[in-house]
Amino acid sequence: MPNNEHAEVFSSGPNKIPLLSSGELTIEVFLQWKNMCEDFFEIKEIDDKENSKCIILAMTGIQDLLVRNWYQAEHDRFKKLTWSTFTVEFYDRWLSTHWEQKSQNLVTCARQSNTDTFKDWIVQVETLNANLISTASHKNEQ
Repeated sequence: MPNNEHAEVFSSGPNKIPLLSSGELTIEVFLQWKNMCEDFFEIKEIDDKENSKCIILAMTGIQDLLVRNWYQAEHDRFKKLTWSTFTVEFYDRWLSTHWEQKSQNLVTCARQSNTDTFKDWIVQVETLNANLISTASHKNEQ
């Protein structure tokens, strides 16, 4: 997503496919879009056997022309993927280079400010770390 502005997710309700605007994709926005798509699939009772249907439905909410062109060019191949595999390919292609390392650095370097309570700081670190779930960089509680 080559735009200088950040992409945003919009939804008119859980029974509508979320819209992903044009702009630079961040991991937070990607995860918000992915989760909202998965909520939509659950509400519409789309089961695991229809993963290509999930991909097709999710892509109807993409507003970035470059992403839509990428999808159209690979449409036949994407129809054979699972939703999970597709979302990995999606973020590999559209998230900024080294997003995982940058996110890991934010977790590792997080410091409690003078105005934050300890609880606020813990929530901040946990939120940053949640962006790394399903990656090797995710810090577990052990």
